[in-house]
This record gives sequence, structure tokens and C-alpha cells, in this order.
Amino acid sequence: MFRRTVILCSFLALTGCSTTLPPWPAADLRDPNCVQLYQEMDQAVANADVRNAAGEPIDGFPYLRVNRFLADMASRLETSEDGDLWLQQTSQFDLQLRFLEYRTLPPSSDFKQKWDHEGIFQDHLTLCTGLLAGTDRNQPDFWGQMVSRSRVPDDYIGAYRVPLYPLTVLPVAVLTERARETFTDWFATPWEQQANQGTLIRYTPDYRPSLNRQQRQAILSRSANNRLEWPLPSREDTLLLLASLAPELYVDQTAPYDKIVSPVWQEEVLEFDNRNTPVYTYLSHTWWQGRPLLQLNYSFWYSAREGDNAPWIEKGPLDGMTIRLTLLPDGRIGLIDLMNSCGCYHAAFPGPQMKVKPREEGLKPGLFSPIPLPKGAEDGFLRLRINSGWHQITQISDQSHASDQTRPYQLRPYEELEALPVQNGYRSLFRPDGVARGSERIEYLLLFSLGVPDVGSMRQRGNHPISLIGRDQFDDPDFLERYFIPESVPEKN
Repeated sequence: MFRRTVILCSFLALTGCSTTLPPWPAADLRDPNCVQLYQEMDQAVANADVRNAAGEPIDGFPYLRVNRFLADMASRLETSEDGDLWLQQTSQFDLQLRFLEYRTLPPSSDFKQKWDHEGIFQDHLTLCTGLLAGTDRNQPDFWGQMVSRSRVPDDYIGAYRVPLYPLTVLPVAVLTERARETFTDWFATPWEQQANQGTLIRYTPDYRPSLNRQQRQAILSRSANNRLEWPLPSREDTLLLLASLAPELYVDQTAPYDKIVSPVWQEEVLEFDNRNTPVYTYLSHTWWQGRPLLQLNYSFWYSAREGDNAPWIEKGPLDGMTIRLTLLPDGRIGLIDLMNSCGCYHAAFPGPQMKVKPREEGLKPGLFSPIPLPKGAEDGFLRLRINSGWHQITQISDQSHASDQTRPYQLRPYEELEALPVQNGYRSLFRPDGVARGSERIEYLLLFSLGVPDVGSMRQRGNHPISLIGRDQFDDPDFLERYFIPESVPEKN
């Protein structure tokens, strides 16, 4: 019965039979004090304009939020045991984001003054999450509601594409192809033959535990010990995986804008601290052959995109890069893909277990995959070479290389970007629409008709459109299934 309900509601959600969902009648059974707490907090967050865009609330269920993977998984649940695990993750995700929203509320907020002790607030909110979930879960239509209401809209605005989209698609397709030709030439040039414009700085993690493939496989196996085979590593295992597989970055530095920095607020002004070298991390998931895989994300930032290499329309304050490692159940890295943190210049480097599908006909560029993953990088020996100013990857390697200087970097939780210290409180780097504050580009004046609001600006996790033609998201849970097919590779001992 559980599975039939989920399938029916999945069909209704996909066909769009109703764009506005009615209130759930069973909501009247909820604890009124907890309902009031959520209502007051949501109003305070809206008034202060501090909503965290990393997750999407489930309409009518204020204690739950989803990202694209969680929303997609809702339609795949087959038993109540599966549903309980999903419910646990969606409620924990909401708590994580609400704690950050609470932290970024201004001290003058009535809600913040009412709940002036953060620890007491967190305990009370956690208790209410359990009470509301316990009440709702026992209602007969609960799981059907979860499927039909778990939606995350993409980051495109269709109205922007009327009427100029057909006129801009062709020149954008041509320019995309030219940029890819340039990138392909870079990757065809051996590492040691690429000239430095300035000082080549090697950034390496300040802590790298030794973790072989079998040990990673053991972590992934125990973290996926559930019916869904969903890798959910403990905090300790998460830190081990992130630290042991953290990449080395070789950055060609010609000016201060090439230094990896920490964004900081000085009152209302975004500044950059180059005394600290943080790389911000978070986990995500994707589907491959019907099974969820764990992904490790590494995000680092520069004060600006500038210099002779960068196209003039892309220049401006704040720049960033996100590198993502997709782990196979056996502990190997199956895919490395990356993008500038505006969602631009997405590129993928598959291991031998994945083969890129042929490109479909039409103007839409296919997946950009200039070279396969170097063999040693399957086990985490990943080095990336980055050019000055434009901050593009020009080569990827599994070998150590010479550098002029070496600097350590520190792994930090991505949530720190979403609640940076400011005088008398905290403020997120990102606006409520997921766009990084102070990172605006002139690009949007020229490319708005492609449907991406604030195109060229840096963006928050979960808010990265990666195509100007079509509608593709960096965190699309079906990304692997869409662009790759399995490649049979004999296992070597």
C-alpha cells in the first residue's frame, strides 16, 4: 500500500495536476505551541530577509526541507522503514538550516529577543520537530503528501527567455564551443609545459590522514547499512573521507586576487582575509544505476576575478570554485567534476567505470569532458592546476609537481559561509535567493534572456544552474544517469 501511494502521488506531481496544494487537514492535530514557534520564526526570518536558500521547505510541513536529491528520493520510497529514514534526513536538514537562520537574525528581532539563548532555542526546536513529525507520520495520507509536496524549482526564470531566447541561443552556443576548444588545448598541453605567469603556489591540506581504498570502502559500507543503501557517514567518518581525499591546488599567482581567501564581513562591507586559507566542504548525493552515491564537495574562494586571462564581462569582486568527488561503493572515485561557483564552465572527468553518452543533436552543448580521470586520481591523488585571474582548471594530474611555494589550507564546514561573524551577530555570504552578496557582474545585462537571474554572480550550494542553453543544475540527482553509461572494467587486486 505504501508503494502504491507513492507511485500515484509521483504521477500527480509530475503531471502537474495541481500547482497549488490545499492545506493538510491533519495539521489541526499538531501541538499548538510548536506550530506557533514555527510560525513566529518563519515570520521573523521573512521580515529580516535571512532565509537560507540551500533547501526548499515542504509546503504545509514547516519542520521539513528538501534539496533536489531528497525531493527525488521521496518518489522512490517503498516501505515505511524507507520513509522513516527519509523523514529523519529531511527534518535534520531543516534543523540545520533553521539554526543558521536563527543565528543570522538581527539582535533587534523580537523573535531573537524572545529566544535569546541559542542552546535553549535549539533544544526546543528539536523537540518540536519530533512532536510534529510523530503526529503527522501516523496520519493515513502522510507519505502521499510528502511525495506531492517535495519540490525544488530550478534556478531558471522562463519569462526572461521571452522573446529574445531564440536569438541569443546560436551566438552563445558558438561562444561556448570556442571556450571549450581553449580548455581542450590546455588539457592537451602537459603540466610541465604550461608556463607560469607569476608564482606557482601549491595549496595542500594541513591534515591528510592515510586512508586506503579498502578503508574507504569499509566507511561507505557501514554508512550505507540501510535498506536504501544510502551512504550517511558519521561526523567522524565524514571528516576522514574529506581530509584523506582533499585535492592539492596549484595556483598561478600574479596578484592578490589569486590568493585563496576567507570572506569576512566588516560591518556591511564584504572583505577578504588572506591570512586564513579555508576550503569549505559539504556532502551531497546522486544516483548511479539505481543506487545512491556519496559526493564530497570542496569550495574555495578568491577576492575577485580579474587580470588579462579573464573575459571582461566576467570580471568583478568575489570568485570561487567547487570541486566534487563522486565515490563508488568500492571506495574509488568514479567521477570528478567541477565548476566556477557561478555555475559556469562545468567540466567532468570520469573514471574507467563511466563512459560519456554521445551528444544529442541540437544547439545545446553536451557534457564537457576534455580528458578522463588520471588513473591515480581514483584513489585520491588529485592535483589541479589553476590559471591566474580567470581561475580556470588548466590541467589535472595524479602526480606531485614542482611549485615555488607551499601553503597549507584548512577544511571548514560550508555552513560557516552561511553565518559569517559580523558585529553583534552573524550574516550569510548569500542572499535569500542563493546569490552571493557583492558578486554582481555586467554579464546579466547581456545574457539575462537565457533565463538565469544574476547570471555570472557567485552562488550558494543547491543554487547552481550550469547551462545557458537548456535547464541543468549542478545538483541534479540524475546527472550521472543523464550523461553517462556504465563501462565494464575488470577488477584488479
